[in-house]
Amino acid sequence: MPAQPKRIVLLSEFYNIPFKRFEELGVLDPAINRNTNLFIDPVLLSKSKYEIFNNNARKTYEKYFEELYEEIETFISLSPQLKKIARKTLIQKLCAKEHKGLCLGYSLTANQGNGIGPDIATKILDRSVDIFTAAKTNPAVFSLIHLLTDKVGPDYISDMTARIIFKELLIFTQDIAKILEIPVQKFRENGIIYQLPKHPFNNGYILLVPEDILNDLPIEVDLDDAFNGYTPAKNIRYNVNQDISEIFKAYKNNKKEKKDTIADYFIGKGDLIKDFVDYMKNKTSKSYNFSEDVLGINLPKRILPYLDMEKYQIDKNEQFKSIIEKLMHDFKRFIDGNNDIKRNLLWHNGKPNREVCWQGVFHSFFDRILAYNNIDLSPEAQTGIGPVDFKFSVGHNQKILVELKLSSNPNYISGLKKQLELYKRNTENVIDSYYIFIDVEKEEQKALEKIAKLEATKKELNINTKILIIRGVVTSSASVFK
Repeated sequence: MPAQPKRIVLLSEFYNIPFKRFEELGVLDPAINRNTNLFIDPVLLSKSKYEIFNNNARKTYEKYFEELYEEIETFISLSPQLKKIARKTLIQKLCAKEHKGLCLGYSLTANQGNGIGPDIATKILDRSVDIFTAAKTNPAVFSLIHLLTDKVGPDYISDMTARIIFKELLIFTQDIAKILEIPVQKFRENGIIYQLPKHPFNNGYILLVPEDILNDLPIEVDLDDAFNGYTPAKNIRYNVNQDISEIFKAYKNNKKEKKDTIADYFIGKGDLIKDFVDYMKNKTSKSYNFSEDVLGINLPKRILPYLDMEKYQIDKNEQFKSIIEKLMHDFKRFIDGNNDIKRNLLWHNGKPNREVCWQGVFHSFFDRILAYNNIDLSPEAQTGIGPVDFKFSVGHNQKILVELKLSSNPNYISGLKKQLELYKRNTENVIDSYYIFIDVEKEEQKALEKIAKLEATKKELNINTKILIIRGVVTSSASVFK
């Protein structure tokens, strides 16, 4: 079994399958050693072009929650002694371990997700009991649970959905693997033998997923967005919009209190719960747009046509620090003067893609060039949720840190003076650091003012981090900033 590399490896790349074949089938081409930040959205099952999902999986999902709903209804009416026994069974049923072959979620390394354990499952059960006690409604009430329970988000819904439609995922993977001619092995699941793609870096297998049931994976459920546009039916006697608005104001910066307070508000209001559940069922849910690709999911393969590897020959005898410094300036030139890559990969409808997409270009640029030169160095991306965006290292003795911010990010100053500096202080053997500032301002004067503020901050605090200014706007020539 080959050692798992640090650089991102796509399934298509490992098995030498043209990635266009995945696109033609509408199947995610997963990174097999790093999770993809998308989740399975059960609302999208009915919209899939594949019958196994729009029919079979949808029915399986609906039946599961109908039965769970009945079990919780029964649980509510049990005696205290019987409740204690039944409680353990329900908690186990509400746990959702992230499946190791799915390659979805937030983990930096694939197959390392934790899913939902007993503690969070207990919270979900308690919240479910509260809501069911308040409203004898349909199983769709579960659409409220992840909104109103602390530390429960779309990743839980995804893991739970994958667990419920596991059989359909196995059959789909087996069928698609055959079409794509991916090498397979026999695996037994629930007494049935399946021919599945062997995972190259462990003893398990890879699960394939259609793109049209995948959605963007927010770190935290946006309650404001969930309630945006909701107007209760005329027969609802509560001042819902005003009451919810007051809760949002009172707990603007406290997500847990906001969720708990809104959950408490729903309890006892059966007609409101049913009305909001119906609203949530009909609320538009769209699959992730892979053609726009604002998160840069497909950057590892889409960047290849723009990279002329012959330009980036590296002398392996150079010092680690010198190699990274040279490549930093190569990256600046690559973006500064490359209108095509900006138009096609980094901007959409006149707006820059999300910061994580620009981080993806940075990561893919270094990832590919270092691999091409057979240099055992890789940027360790933190996918935007860690203490620093990137870290280059040679063993434990030499580390170079990189923070990347778009000029549109309101925290662009704190990224330099707090985020990066704090991590430098708490990390041993840091020999260099870079702050990459991507100018995406359409007004040149606004960009110059922000750059001046950055330089002044560096001078004032006597920071030794190197600031690298990159022109991220589509221009008629290379960057005017040197």
